[in-house]
Amino acid sequence: MHARLLADRLLRRAEIVQRLAERAAHLESVFLLHRRFHSLHRTDGGLEFAGFVTGTALILFWLGFFYALLRTGINLRFKDPSLTMAQLGSSIVTMAVVMYFADHGRAALLIVFLMAFLFGVFRLSTRRMLFLSGVAIASYAAMVVALYRFKVNMILWIAVSAGAGL
Repeated sequence: MHARLLADRLLRRAEIVQRLAERAAHLESVFLLHRRFHSLHRTDGGLEFAGFVTGTALILFWLGFFYALLRTGINLRFKDPSLTMAQLGSSIVTMAVVMYFADHGRAALLIVFLMAFLFGVFRLSTRRMLFLSGVAIASYAAMVVALYRFKVNMILWIAVSAGAGL
């Protein structure tokens, strides 16, 4: 009888944690990122319309993806049922894609990289934080290579501005 009562309590606790993880995925994705994109898009030249649409589409995709994983309980099969690494990695990659389109607002979006680390600093081990750092560096490097390949004029403008002390 005592074992059954303990099992029921553990099951209820797991259900509560599952619901909290679902809510956290909503808050992280929708509120923080989309609000930032919208404010950058409204400012003059902060974010191209294509970047706003792409960023919104990526956020909605990740939101639906993680919600489906959490809602169906598939996340319980993983070593980390909260999917912290996957959520943080997806937000970093999404931000790198949006930063490609944010010509003059790129520095403001760089702060979101740091926000992703703040979400994981108390939850992840040192090894996982280093892996997440590698994801961030690789994402940023891919964004810089894409800028160099497709928007070389923007890189030249930044170099001239930096050299002129603007």
